[in-house]
Amino acid sequence: QRESYDARATPRFDYAHTIPGVFAQDDFTATPWLTISGSGRVDRHSEFGTFASPRISALLRVNQPTTIRMSVGRGYFSPTPFMEETEATGLSPLAPLGQLDAERADSLSADMTWARIPFEVTATLFYSRIRGALAVRETGRQAFPLEIVNLDGLTRTRGTEFIARYHREGFDIIATHMFLWSTEPQVDGSGRREVPLNPRHAATFDLLRQVGPARIGFEVFYTGRQTLDENPFRARGFPHVLFGGLIDWAVGSSRIFINVENLG
Repeated sequence: QRESYDARATPRFDYAHTIPGVFAQDDFTATPWLTISGSGRVDRHSEFGTFASPRISALLRVNQPTTIRMSVGRGYFSPTPFMEETEATGLSPLAPLGQLDAERADSLSADMTWARIPFEVTATLFYSRIRGALAVRETGRQAFPLEIVNLDGLTRTRGTEFIARYHREGFDIIATHMFLWSTEPQVDGSGRREVPLNPRHAATFDLLRQVGPARIGFEVFYTGRQTLDENPFRARGFPHVLFGGLIDWAVGSSRIFINVENLG
């Protein structure tokens, strides 16, 4: 893998990374009800060194309608000047990258699915932690008021996800809910905070109906309260609901899609 960036306006951020890697994977059927999958990848990053990314997963078939999956793994992300904050500000106010370390992440998840026509339900638990997550902080300097740093500590994310579907020929109802709680160290080292713009609760409801050559849909999106980042008026946002609709129309061998969001 090779990644490069050549900026005419901000040449201080030019880079060229070469990352050869080796990947291996194997599946093992231990019993008729248990399958184990293991994988490993080793990358040699030209600037940040060598990284090992193992992962192991297990699939349990408890009975005919129920399956359980579990997974645990590790990965990394090498620093670049491109982050959500710099997408908003551009690279001009950003100081040259200093001695940054790659982010290293551990994750685990478990989900259970129950399926019996016309119903299918999946419940998921997940957890992750990132060591040295990248963040943008103010420098107080006029020339380069922003800089990218590694946070001193762990960024932890945990949560649940629930998906339920009812499917009959020509008719679908899908409902989802996600609980998300993510915390990170303060960039100034003064403690921890909840990661901004991550609502604790989010949910969706979709209704799809086949009517002749067309499929008509109605959607509802709920976003709960979330902490805000450097907002001078309030620390948390308001929960809100959005509505949407779609039409998928078959015209000969082609299909036409019309999608409308934020109705009302």
